[in-house]
Amino acid sequence: MSVNKYKPHVFILPEDRANRQIANGFILHPSIAARHVQVLGEAGRWCSVIDKFEKNHIDGLKRYNDRHLIMLVDFDQNNERRAAFEESIPEDLKNRVFILGTWKEPEDLKRDLGDFEKIGRDLAEACWDPNIQENPWNHKLLQCNADELRRMMGIIKPILLP
Repeated sequence: MSVNKYKPHVFILPEDRANRQIANGFILHPSIAARHVQVLGEAGRWCSVIDKFEKNHIDGLKRYNDRHLIMLVDFDQNNERRAAFEESIPEDLKNRVFILGTWKEPEDLKRDLGDFEKIGRDLAEACWDPNIQENPWNHKLLQCNADELRRMMGIIKPILLP
């Protein structure tokens, strides 16, 4: 489904199939306004996410002020990875572009939390109700997102969870 580019919306750019399945599970949650979010095709590798962002999405973000983008990646236990993504984001877009992912690989998260779509739905549930007992965002492989999650919740939550 395509979003209305003239209304607030979110694109999710996944690194790989596992991240795409997590994103798909997220938007399947009944509280998510699915018409305001679109999961894009897989980039293939983390560096390809940056490449696709720079080549295919910066112009659109500058053209459509209501567009937001989440890059969904694997950090592969690399502390420098987030910095590489942040360096690719022009200053005037920093409040509309976000980087989320697993500290290692999504497959490690799958072993602990279930299939990828279930993980996505559970993450959406925790965004909708942050006081749930078992908040998956607190998982050791997702704690690397804490600052980014706080930063984006005030911006993205009103679009996806109206």
